Amino acid sequence: MYRANYPDAPGMHNPLVYHPQGARNQVNKAVYSKLARLLEQIGRTFGTTGFGLVIFISAIVIVFWNEERVVKTSRTIEEALGLVIPLKTNEVAFEENNHKLVHMTGELRTDMILVDLEYGIQIQVVKLRRDVEMFQWVEDKRVKQINEADQPRSVTLYTYRRQWSPELIDSNDFDDSETYPNPVVMPVYSKTYTVDKVYVGNFLLSENIKDKIDDYKEYKLFSLPDGVKDAQLYQGYIYHGRDPSHPQIGDVRVKFSYTGVSGTKHSTVYVGPQQKVSIIAKQVGASLSGYQTYSGESIELIQYGHYSAKEMFAKEEKANSGMAWSLRFVGCLIFAVAIVLMNNVVTLIISWIPLVQELAKLNSWFFVIGISYSLTAIIAGLAWIAYRPLLTLGLLISSLVPLIIALRKKGHRKRSTNIL
Repeated sequence: MYRANYPDAPGMHNPLVYHPQGARNQVNKAVYSKLARLLEQIGRTFGTTGFGLVIFISAIVIVFWNEERVVKTSRTIEEALGLVIPLKTNEVAFEENNHKLVHMTGELRTDMILVDLEYGIQIQVVKLRRDVEMFQWVEDKRVKQINEADQPRSVTLYTYRRQWSPELIDSNDFDDSETYPNPVVMPVYSKTYTVDKVYVGNFLLSENIKDKIDDYKEYKLFSLPDGVKDAQLYQGYIYHGRDPSHPQIGDVRVKFSYTGVSGTKHSTVYVGPQQKVSIIAKQVGASLSGYQTYSGESIELIQYGHYSAKEMFAKEEKANSGMAWSLRFVGCLIFAVAIVLMNNVVTLIISWIPLVQELAKLNSWFFVIGISYSLTAIIAGLAWIAYRPLLTLGLLISSLVPLIIALRKKGHRKRSTNIL
């Protein structure tokens, strides 16, 4: 009777106690429901979510590009250390070193004097720079929201201030150009003078190496150069105007700076001892140029002071590492901003991932920072996989740290509950 009244009830002759097709339909409905909610949230917050997605992709590109750059630089330095030849003298270019990577130290030398004809400045250096600034009006614009008769509207407020500027500011674009006019032309402009040829010993430096000589120092004047009119000397620079302590619109100040002292004590325009430098580059006859490594990078290094090749590469590694960590921090920060912008969508996505749910139960900022760090570590690790697989393994393991912390917190909560 029981079987006749309840044919589907479980029993010895009916071992299947579930309906596979029905269960599958329930799972599909749950997945479709979640996808529908996800699409609904994306549609509802399309602008914010879209912008967050763009930022998210930008973070991926920045982090991966940064790690690829670091990998290339590390490979280049590692290769160069095994190839570089230290030169015993910079006076003779030996044939056996031709087209090889060489290291040398010495003093910068030039055969010409740089002259600024407009101010009569003469100095024997690699570069002489004239910086010109004019005192001008600057317009600041601020948009303010106000309520007028219960109707919100925007009002643009304009304020004006005076400041020194190296560029000519066009006051015709001002809202009130009549009250705050600027001069239409600068009496003199900024300019940089560079010598044609720079040597270390008897080796001619390439243009790329010369461009890297950029450690500028202020060149203070102690008297007004001959022939300079309508100007006065003030705190080591030339001032065109009535009163340097109370500048007026249109006043001009001219400062000079230099880099790469290359004149000897016997020079008529001596400003100090010749700049000592260390260089790593390819020897081509009696010239120095870029050395192309197998990793695809070109080596043309110059550093101020006398250093061995090993010391120079160590400094490059340090600079490379400093920039790498800065960009990693920037990438992680951009990930965090993207996650905050896509908050609603991220909340739905993590509801599908139990482990990440535990992380989300912690402080909201810890969740954002934890996910951002994990993403940065994973992408960085993938960039290093071919060059240093052990480093990749370490970065991938470290990406799990936020989840491990979350799981430990979960265990602590469970123990506290059991005690109570």
